[in-house]
Amino acid sequence: MIHFFTDLDNTIIYSYRREIGQDKVLVEEMDGRELSYMTRTSHQKLEMLSKKCNIIPLTTRSKKQFERIHLGDNTKIPYALMSNGGILWNHGSFDEEWFAKSKELIADAEGELERAMEILKGDAHLTYEIRKVDDLFVFTKSEKPEETIERLKESLDEDKVYIDSNGVKILVFPRILNKGDAMLRLKKWLEEKGEKDIVTVAAGDSKFDVPMIRKADYGFCPPNLEQEFNDCSHVKTLHGKVFSDELLNEVNKLEW
Repeated sequence: MIHFFTDLDNTIIYSYRREIGQDKVLVEEMDGRELSYMTRTSHQKLEMLSKKCNIIPLTTRSKKQFERIHLGDNTKIPYALMSNGGILWNHGSFDEEWFAKSKELIADAEGELERAMEILKGDAHLTYEIRKVDDLFVFTKSEKPEETIERLKESLDEDKVYIDSNGVKILVFPRILNKGDAMLRLKKWLEEKGEKDIVTVAAGDSKFDVPMIRKADYGFCPPNLEQEFNDCSHVKTLHGKVFSDELLNEVNKLEW
């Protein structure tokens, strides 16, 4: 059985700010505002794919942000992992046992997360509130992200946490809370429940997706990540105009 682990933003869905053509389907809104879309081609291909395999979104999005996404009434999504894998959505509800285990796994990093929040309180470059997202990782924004990250790295134990940015976004994660380990954790969980011969396919567009793409049986990435996988024969770089269209076409062509 193939399990397709996919990032969401800029992998299969796109912000309203991104130009993906006029033929598109709304998949996220909040307070009457249209936030994210899929191309109609990708929307149809994802529905087709959901009849062949388990589609498992694996996203850094929080639980609240994930709940805004609607990929279509006919697209079956049995599982999803959010907050980099700390939270499991299991057939329509959030798995409390999974979350409790996640908290246990990150216990060694809790002190570093609290220290990160204290350091950030004194950072004059922040342009956003400091959040502990889903009680799992730290998030904020900085107008000078490189300086903010440097300050965090001077004080935090990077054996326990990793500090990174995505544009102006600043994130501090427990080391165990990464997409690669999350994918393998869910695979093991499914095997313990009786699933056999699981084949993992992974796709994503950012450095946060690199661990799961590297650890999957098959991986797909856009050109901006190509150099991350020079040593990986199982990863294919896709050069299409809209990554999601080419990605879902490639995954649909895999041998089932």
